[in-house]
Amino acid sequence: MIRGNGVTKAFADTVLLDKVDFLIGEGKKIGLVGRNGCGKTTLMKMIVGEEEITAGFIDREGAKIAYIPQEFDFPDIAVGDY
Repeated sequence: MIRGNGVTKAFADTVLLDKVDFLIGEGKKIGLVGRNGCGKTTLMKMIVGEEEITAGFIDREGAKIAYIPQEFDFPDIAVGDY
């Protein structure tokens, strides 16, 4: 299970995510959908621990997370092999 509570992300004077709560149940598969610039990639990076959280917390203890980033540095590897 992955749980976020009060997750906030701010860049300088811009608040991208403000006190977001979420729960992803054990064994669930999710997709993040939204308009450009709304914080989908940033939220995913925070869930996997690649991006710092401004406030709140994400508990991912024991969770198995599979994530293919939007951009990656493996030009000689097919996405399916990555």
